[in-house]
Amino acid sequence: MSLYFRFVVFLSRRLVMWVSPSCRVCCGTMVVSVGLLLAFTAGCDKIPKMSDLAKSNNKQAEDLSKEQKTDKPGTAPAAQAKTSAPTPEQPKVRPQPPKPAGPDPDLVIGQFLKKSPPQRTDADLQALTALDSKLDTITEVDLTGSKVTPAGLELLAKLPNLRSLTVSAMELSEGHFQAIAKLTGLRELHARSYRGEPAALRHLNGMPQLEVLDLAFGARVDDNALTVLEDLPALKEIDLMGTPVTDAGVPLLSRFPALQKINLHKSRIMTGDGFKKLETPDLRWLNVSETGFSRLGFVHLKKFRHLETFICGNAGVVDSNMPGLVGLPNLRELNLSFNSLTDAGMQFFARAAFKNTLEVLSLQANRKITDRGATFLKGFKALKELDLRGTAITPATVAAMRQYFQGAVIKHP
Repeated sequence: MSLYFRFVVFLSRRLVMWVSPSCRVCCGTMVVSVGLLLAFTAGCDKIPKMSDLAKSNNKQAEDLSKEQKTDKPGTAPAAQAKTSAPTPEQPKVRPQPPKPAGPDPDLVIGQFLKKSPPQRTDADLQALTALDSKLDTITEVDLTGSKVTPAGLELLAKLPNLRSLTVSAMELSEGHFQAIAKLTGLRELHARSYRGEPAALRHLNGMPQLEVLDLAFGARVDDNALTVLEDLPALKEIDLMGTPVTDAGVPLLSRFPALQKINLHKSRIMTGDGFKKLETPDLRWLNVSETGFSRLGFVHLKKFRHLETFICGNAGVVDSNMPGLVGLPNLRELNLSFNSLTDAGMQFFARAAFKNTLEVLSLQANRKITDRGATFLKGFKALKELDLRGTAITPATVAAMRQYFQGAVIKHP
């Protein structure tokens, strides 16, 4: 124990050298007390030497080093520090907000259709063609009397199934027809009452699918206008009603070999002689009412053997014209109303080639046709409609005819 006390005294002397004089007594007392306490509580009867304490400290350091190695064998401390470093956070991707829904197609189309054609504008066409869907449901557009510009018409190219366009009674310029020419899928063009330059019609040439061209009542659609129309390979119908087209312009229609329907009602056909040079072998429908066709035109009808409808009302037809009709084997509708036929002309019906095909016949206002003339209609079993108003046929004969033509509609006062 004397060695231990010597050690404590030595330690206290060294310690008090580093503290202030006022604290030396307290520090010395504390060191002595701690030393006695450790000696008695250790329960050992041998005081450890300084060399033993040093060995003990070295052993504890070795044990601590072994524990660190056994925690992660084969891993260097630097590597452990590196692998334990936190992974940097990835930047968060913010979800994109949904795109705002476009206008309702049904609503936009409905609003367009509710507007009358003269009120439709470029802005309406812009809204219509800007839709994301249902553009393929629009097959026809009517702009009659509107002020739509060429730029507005160009928007219609976005309608993939547009088949019919009406631009009647508009102030059409050359630019309008240039825009129309870009609508390559168009099959019907209605441009009634066109008053622009005839030369502007040339832009329609080359439209591959155009089947119907309506130029009725065009004040300047004359023979010169027909000269600029030369390349419409699919054209089947042309409406020239009320135009200044003459007999000289009729042969120009031969440029359209697929033509099946020609309307020259109220045109300036004076004699019908222009049909002599008309080569449209598939012609099926012809209207020359209120013209001078009857003077020379009937003799040229026999070459149109596929003709199914012939309308020649109020055209000065007389009995001598009738032989030109009898050779038409496929005639289904014949309108000779408001002419000057008599019973003498009616007798040609008895040998008509269309006796088995004729379904509709109008003899209205031929005031000199009597009961005798009606007898020549026997054998026309295909008749479904017969107009005898304004003739001299009596009610008794009409009653008998109703019995004969069972199911047919017979118009008579």
